Order: sequence, then structure tokens, then C-alpha cells
Amino acid sequence: MLRGKSGDATVPFLSVSALTNLIRQAIRKERLLQNVWVRGEISNFRHHSSGHMYFTLKDESSRLKCVMFSGYNQSLSFHPQDGLSVVARGDVDVYPFGGEYQLRVQEMYPDGLGEKFLEFERLKKKLQEEGLFGRKRKLPRFPERIGLVTSDKGAAVHDVLRTLARHYPRAEVVLSPALVQGEDAVPSLLRALERLRTVDPPVDILLVVRGGGDIEDLWAFNDETLARALFAFPAPVVTGIGHESDVTLADFVADLRAPTPTGAAELAVPDQEELLDHVRTLEHRLFSGWRRRFTSASERVERLARRRVLADPLGFLEMPNRRADPHLLGGLYLLPHVNSGGGIVAHEENGEMRDDSTGGKSFDIPRHLPADAFGEPFAVDAYGHVYRLPSSSGSDPESGVPSGPALGASGIRRSR
Repeated sequence: MLRGKSGDATVPFLSVSALTNLIRQAIRKERLLQNVWVRGEISNFRHHSSGHMYFTLKDESSRLKCVMFSGYNQSLSFHPQDGLSVVARGDVDVYPFGGEYQLRVQEMYPDGLGEKFLEFERLKKKLQEEGLFGRKRKLPRFPERIGLVTSDKGAAVHDVLRTLARHYPRAEVVLSPALVQGEDAVPSLLRALERLRTVDPPVDILLVVRGGGDIEDLWAFNDETLARALFAFPAPVVTGIGHESDVTLADFVADLRAPTPTGAAELAVPDQEELLDHVRTLEHRLFSGWRRRFTSASERVERLARRRVLADPLGFLEMPNRRADPHLLGGLYLLPHVNSGGGIVAHEENGEMRDDSTGGKSFDIPRHLPADAFGEPFAVDAYGHVYRLPSSSGSDPESGVPSGPALGASGIRRSR
């Protein structure tokens, strides 16, 4: 704080940085100093290794320092140099370290096209507000007919046709030639579009392409009537006009923009080799899955084939059909359908085997019994295997019947 001359008042003071920031904030808040167009002659041009461009715009009585950062100057369609008259659009700002105001350039064109670029910006804003830039239709995955609008004498048409033939030869190309530069270009392009609108059968997709050139050569594609005709075309539109840095109103209206004519052809169709690789991958996965299932099923069949019911199906099926031999009177039998209580007690009655657990119902026994099993208790499991059961009279080890209660002998008693 400083004391005033009267001695009874104080005034604040500002640092240089603080004052510079106040000026900077004031300039940034002023709408008239933002997004302004300036015409002048380039001097002291320098393209820094960082990619940024530094130069001065001057006229007869003043100079304006400018900077164009690399993110913006990559879209330039010409090479700036000292002595070139240009129009530039940008925001006025203050460079704090130098304390100088400057123009931060976002767009720049040769002065001869200045009026055209102002008209371009007006049309761009108008069409965008009408919604012509927002609609983006999906391209067909496998187009059968492709419409092509370009000059039939330039290199672009040959590049596009070669690319389409290499990537997707099954598609039919319908060429509608047109002038692509000069005063007669717009009417010629409109007639080419109209021819493709009425072709039968209709095209599935439209390519509008032109090779590189000066910005003046591409100006026909900034025509409002052409932009509206492309928007009204019934099929999706892909553009490839000039180089990657060249953007026209036709590109904004298109459903998809490519950086070059060749790029437009590549975006319009699938790659045949990629499709074949995908089919081969699916084929391999299909046969691998089938092979795994076949191997698994074969192993299961082999396991089932080793079971007795399949190894000797006739013998297994004939077991219940064999009636009890009258000579087996006095034996005990345990049926295949044994219960958890230890089995079924049976006895002989009038030449038939009776099941004591079911009130004396008759049942069949297996046909394959050892000859010395007469009069001995035995059991039969679910697979038809015969097991000798313990008895009070002992067992004959030469009988060939496995001894021991394989299914348990609880609840088993001698028949009467």
C-alpha cells in the first residue's frame, strides 16, 4: 500500500503479473475479440520444431503477432510464407511472459479465397442448423451395386476400381462420370447424381470421389445445391475428396468421409480375404467341436459296451423267463430287486418259488446256476451274478459259485 499525497489515504499497487492477468481476463471476456477474422500480410514466419507456427500479420500501419498451434495448422491447404496475403480466424489473447497481445489462429486461407471462405462458413452454419450434418446412415455390409461419381479421366477412378476389385470383386460398379472442377463442375455432378437415382436396380451405396488438388479445384464440392442433393440421395454416401486435410461441405453431409478416394473404396466394401479368414476360423471351430463331441460319444459307447447287459444281452434277457427247477427245492433265493432290509426270503411251494415278503407271490430265478447249488442258499444281483450265501450246512468250495454274502445276508433264512 502507498500513502497518498495528503498523507491520510492509501492506494493499492499491482504486480506486473497481476496487471497482465487482469488485461488478459478483460480481453477474453470481450466477445468482439473472440472468433474474429483478420486480413493481413505474413511476415517473420517461423515453423517451430514443435509443430507450432509463429508469424506476424501486418498492413500499412500496424502489426499483429500470431501463433497457430500444430493441432490447427495440420489442416492448412497451403504453405504459409512471408509476403503472402491471407485471412485468418482466431481469438485475441495475451501472452503472459511477453506481456503482448496476439491472435491465436485457428483457420487461415490465402486472401484470394477470403470471401469464399466466409461464404463457406455461412453455408456450413446454415446447413448444420438445418440438421444436414447430423444424419449418418449405416452402410450396407455386403453391397451388391456401388454407384461411383467421379471424373472418368483422372487417376481417382482407376484407384477406386482397382481397390474394389481387390477387396470385393463380386460387387457391380455403376460409374456415372462428371466434371469435378471448374465452373461447369456443379451442374455436371448434379446430373451424375440424378442418373444414379433412377438406375434399376438401384445402387446400395454411393461413392463421390476426387483426387487431390488446390483448394480452388475442390471448391465445387462446397456448393449448397450439391450438398442438398447428396443429403437427399436414397443410398448411403461415402466421400473421398482431395487429401485428408481437405474438408468440404459434401464431406460434412456424407454418411461417411474418407481421407482419399482409395480410402473411400476401402470403407465401402468388406475385405474378401478377411471374410475368407473368418470363414476358415468358423470352419475350424465347427469341426473341432464336432470332433470333441464324437470322441466323447465314442468313449461312452465303449464304456457301455463293456457292461454285461450289452456284452450278453440274450442271456440277460432270458434270466427272468426261466422257471425254477423242481430239483432246487429247499433253497433260498435273493432276487435282483433286493431291498435295503437285506433281501427277500423265499421258499418252494407246489413246484414254484414263493416270495415271503410279498405274501407268497411266485417269481423266476436265473437260468445259469452251478450244478452243485441244489439245496444251497444263493443270491443274484442286478447283473445276474450268482453269490453263495452262508448256510448252517456249510458250502462246497468246488461249486464254482463265489462264496460270501455279496449283497448281505441279513434276514435270510432256510426254507421250510
